[in-house]
Amino acid sequence: MATRRRTRARKTRARVRKTPARTRRKRQPVKRRAGTKKHRHRRRSHYPSRPQRAQFFREIYDYGSSKARSAKKTLKRWAHQGTDAFSLEKENYSTRVYTFVKQYQNYKIVSLNVCRKPISSAVDMALNVASAGDWKKGKKSMGYDNFFHLYMTAEIESTVGSYPPKLKIVIEKNEAVNVEELHPGKRESGDHECRPVNMGHENLSLGLLLANTRESLGRNYHTYDSFQNNCQVFVKNVLQSNFSKEQLDNNEGLMDFVDQHVEDMLEKSPSYLQRLARGVTDLRGRVETGLHGRTRDKKDKIDERLKRERGLESSDLESIVPTYKRPDGTHVVY
Repeated sequence: MATRRRTRARKTRARVRKTPARTRRKRQPVKRRAGTKKHRHRRRSHYPSRPQRAQFFREIYDYGSSKARSAKKTLKRWAHQGTDAFSLEKENYSTRVYTFVKQYQNYKIVSLNVCRKPISSAVDMALNVASAGDWKKGKKSMGYDNFFHLYMTAEIESTVGSYPPKLKIVIEKNEAVNVEELHPGKRESGDHECRPVNMGHENLSLGLLLANTRESLGRNYHTYDSFQNNCQVFVKNVLQSNFSKEQLDNNEGLMDFVDQHVEDMLEKSPSYLQRLARGVTDLRGRVETGLHGRTRDKKDKIDERLKRERGLESSDLESIVPTYKRPDGTHVVY
């Protein structure tokens, strides 16, 4: 039996040797499934390892602890200050905006845009219900389909090599003046319209733009009224206090893009509607102050933290002197 097998094997080898090389079938390598004994590496598990799980729960614990400490400090501040903890900031930015402005006030403005978006349907409906339908009738009589919230976007860059070298920001007025970073993807939907501002000079910094606007608006800079001191008034004063009439005339159609005669709606709406809208915006401002504290109590701490963490000098944090001159020749004292 063994002899027959050896003979058969010899004949097979002889036949293979006589077969041309191009017609021989190559032996395919054996494919081994991952995780088998003969595989060099073990299959990796998708389940996190013990150190990874420990790190995950440690991060959750640290986050919860920081929030608990912050809540404890807020409750202590409320107990100590009483109703003053929810007072409106009528002469200062909020703590969040104050920190942002101080950090980037010396950045140069590279580009500037005026943008607008329709007010939300919920706000529009609430105003219509509160005015018993007069809000919608007033818009129709004035030829408006909708009113818009106006704001400005800008690209700023450092002149001394600070980090980040460039930044996109938003400048607007809601219940208070708001300046913050413009994150990618935000305010880019189809209902947002923007017009570029043709800037005639290159020496306009973020701090100077805000200082000139504050000089123009005076004590109305930090206050808000939905009809008489709103986002439209703020944007118009930003343009008029930082650019000459000739420069604005070169931006054809820009002021028409900004203007919407919301104040005329007062004549067509109930007298209580303005008080109601002001109460709602004041409530938002009081909540902001209650959660983050009064800026006048935290200015020194914020300045010290910016010096320590951002490497800013005292000269970088000084208030910028406005170049805008009021038409009546007076100067606003804060």
